[in-house]
Amino acid sequence: IVQDHRWDTAQPSLTSGDTQPAGLVIASHRSPGAGAELIAMSVPPPWLRWRKEKFPSAPDDDTISGPAADPDGDGLVNLLEYALGGEPAAGAGAHVNVLPTVSRAGDGLLFTLTRKPAQYDLRLAIETAPDPAGPWTTGALAVEGMDFEAERQGITLSEDAPENGIVTVRFIQSGDTGASRVFVRMRVGLAGEF
Repeated sequence: IVQDHRWDTAQPSLTSGDTQPAGLVIASHRSPGAGAELIAMSVPPPWLRWRKEKFPSAPDDDTISGPAADPDGDGLVNLLEYALGGEPAAGAGAHVNVLPTVSRAGDGLLFTLTRKPAQYDLRLAIETAPDPAGPWTTGALAVEGMDFEAERQGITLSEDAPENGIVTVRFIQSGDTGASRVFVRMRVGLAGEF
């Protein structure tokens, strides 16, 4: 494969000596005289690689490594462990360090969580409501590993620089919403699920 580029675009097309002689060449080192071979490979998305890494003996068994499975019984399903940087086989109590936290921020609400930007196959939403029954509204959204973006007024977001591939996200909802109480939750889904 040879890709010829013109160096001087001011020259008329096909000007002699005005092409790059070999922009891209694929050569075979398999054996003398063998033709060049181009192999296209697809890389599985991070979720599937994570399943294989964490559950090498059962990467395709949804009852063990699936998104809704909780093989170590710690109350966090695999998809949440994946999204928050947890260990799905660490056992009860081990999830404490990865769970999001909620606290006051002046007259508002501070929701802090961790995420891995390299997990570009996730869709994360931070939602708030005046009651646990709803209605829930999206305050911030992160897709394809990008930073969270506010979806409405009164939301302030900050993200720390990655440390070991993990980012700490701070979501602050101002207290001027008119609600006496505010509930917050995080929804996690694989890309295209919600």
